[in-house]
Amino acid sequence: MKQETDIVENYAKECERDLAEVIPALETAITALDSLNQADIGEIKVYLNPPYLVKKIITTVQILLGDTKPDWASAKVMLADPQFLSRLINIDKDHIPEKVFKRLKEYTSDPDFVPERVKQVANSCKSICQWVLALEHYHDVFKMVKPKQKRVDEAKEALRLAQANLHKKQTSLKKIMDHLALIQNQYQDSVNQRETLKERKKTTALRLERAQFLPMLSPMKRCGGQTWWTSWTLKSLV
Repeated sequence: MKQETDIVENYAKECERDLAEVIPALETAITALDSLNQADIGEIKVYLNPPYLVKKIITTVQILLGDTKPDWASAKVMLADPQFLSRLINIDKDHIPEKVFKRLKEYTSDPDFVPERVKQVANSCKSICQWVLALEHYHDVFKMVKPKQKRVDEAKEALRLAQANLHKKQTSLKKIMDHLALIQNQYQDSVNQRETLKERKKTTALRLERAQFLPMLSPMKRCGGQTWWTSWTLKSLV
């Protein structure tokens, strides 16, 4: 059982290591987002006809937030939301549909879709670009780890059931052993009692046998109203 437990635990640690490699980048991107303020967002929102890269960055955000028909008009509404940055920071990264990332890839595959290049166009979009790429990378790793994690969960459940079954059998075995020990103790007590009774019976029979000789014995002398027996007579009764 220990070997099976070690295998499951090692597999689980492997999954954790895979995710741990991408979490820091995502956390860094979230920290960068957190450093933005409404003034930064306002710089983006004022564009009537945004630069190519700015529009592309904001479009990817709309896609990630579930907008099926992103355009600049709806983008400005999104940017005007006081909770805009909070929505990005708290996005449910583990449950974004695969089709969203397939669509996202059409934009992120652009060689210019990198923070340093975006910074040259609009500094406030750099952090958003970084966040989009980190989220995409996290998803790629999570997609690879998810089946592993599922197998780990299944293995853990199977192991839990096996351990529960083993514990149940061990408990039953202990009850059997305890009952057997009780029976053995009772049997030994019975044997001891029989031996004691046998000794008592033997002693009693011997005394009765010797008592038969008393009427045949004669006192040798009397002294002060007491009867005295000869030494050989007394020895025969011992």
